[in-house]
Amino acid sequence: MSGANGANGAAPVAPDRPDPAFEVRGVRVPRHPLAPELAFEVGVSDTSGLQVLTISLAVQIAIEPSGVRYDEETRERLVELLGEPARTGALGAPTRTIPWKRVDVLVQPFRGETTVEVPVPCDYDAEVAATAYFSALPRGRVPLVFHFNGSAYYEGEDGRLQIVQLSWEESPTFRMPVDAWREAIAAHYPHRRWLAADEDTVERLRRYKLEHGLPSYEAALEHLLDGAVSPLFGNAEQRRHGVPR
Repeated sequence: MSGANGANGAAPVAPDRPDPAFEVRGVRVPRHPLAPELAFEVGVSDTSGLQVLTISLAVQIAIEPSGVRYDEETRERLVELLGEPARTGALGAPTRTIPWKRVDVLVQPFRGETTVEVPVPCDYDAEVAATAYFSALPRGRVPLVFHFNGSAYYEGEDGRLQIVQLSWEESPTFRMPVDAWREAIAAHYPHRRWLAADEDTVERLRRYKLEHGLPSYEAALEHLLDGAVSPLFGNAEQRRHGVPR
């Protein structure tokens, strides 16, 4: 006779080890962090009924650009990052991702369920792929995939400390408002972007700045760009007067 307790009528056997599941529930911008940062709220649940002492959790986060519809201007901005297919919106296979961050966090003791906050530092270097992608999006939400791995420490039935390894199979998704990333960056670097440059390049720019009596590196770059002739934009005089290139 089968029933709720199984085919033989016996009560279901509880798992002998934790098997936590994860859900990304939200994101916020922390107040007064030392550097740009986002904090993701992650729900952790376990149905084993065991006392979980802690979970040493490794979190890998990646961006899935194929999960977004882009307007023409945004596609143009993404060509350098994603390649020519970005012009037509064909961004490759659905599995193509942009790695973003890997962070480690400890989960507090719990039985049944709890929440943990995952702090994620935000890059501001314009040459970092994730920064370039976030900056190109004018609005909307960014599809993220979270991969969880690590070790769960729990109390066995005999009271002894036990350890179980977690696999990478837990991969929940979350659509992050791009405005959250912009808010985190703007709190520290309003209207600024950063570029990495070779030491020799910086030294050449420094000498150029001094030779032309310019007050800053930004002014030196503007001076160089205004004097350059570009097949796309022309020089400064052409841009001011609308002269065809």
